[in-house]
Amino acid sequence: MYLQPTARFFAAVAALALCACTADGNDNLSTVELQLASSGPMPAGADTLSLVVRSVAVHVGDSGAEALAADDFGSDADGRWHTLSVERAVTFPNSGIALGSLKLPAGAITQIRLNLGSAAGLVAPQGGCTLDLTPYATTGWRLSLPFKPFATYHGVSHVGLLALDLSATLIPTGNCFGLQPTLGVASWQSSGHPISVN
Repeated sequence: MYLQPTARFFAAVAALALCACTADGNDNLSTVELQLASSGPMPAGADTLSLVVRSVAVHVGDSGAEALAADDFGSDADGRWHTLSVERAVTFPNSGIALGSLKLPAGAITQIRLNLGSAAGLVAPQGGCTLDLTPYATTGWRLSLPFKPFATYHGVSHVGLLALDLSATLIPTGNCFGLQPTLGVASWQSSGHPISVN
């Protein structure tokens, strides 16, 4: 079929627009930037906590889904986890360190977890001690403080600040500390607008 020059022009523009929105193979993605900070004071006898964050995994359920409980592992193999590679050392306390950003499909963020390196050092006045991370080798540190799922929409950018409560996470045990990871969402923004986190 022959197209007039004007018709060919608009057909080309339409094709370019189609390519622009589907270049990544999915035109239904949003961008989520994640940061990690600390909250609460360090417990007595500790100066800093050092962790290696290997990656962050974000679970996206259906729109309107309920948040997953921190001990809910039934969703681990449901194919709805999206992983951001980080591979960086993070020292606490801090006011916020960028972990990176990733693309997510439309739905609702129902859980976030930090996957940690095999070693963590707690630097204390006495010279420091090594924390036992083996109980979290498979599950990572999940959000344990209640939050409501955050909706993800096509073309919308989000910024989430995760916070680790140091005073609740580090439990004095002998000459070192036990771990009770207490991780929550300190703040969330969608398209630059603050969103209630609970």
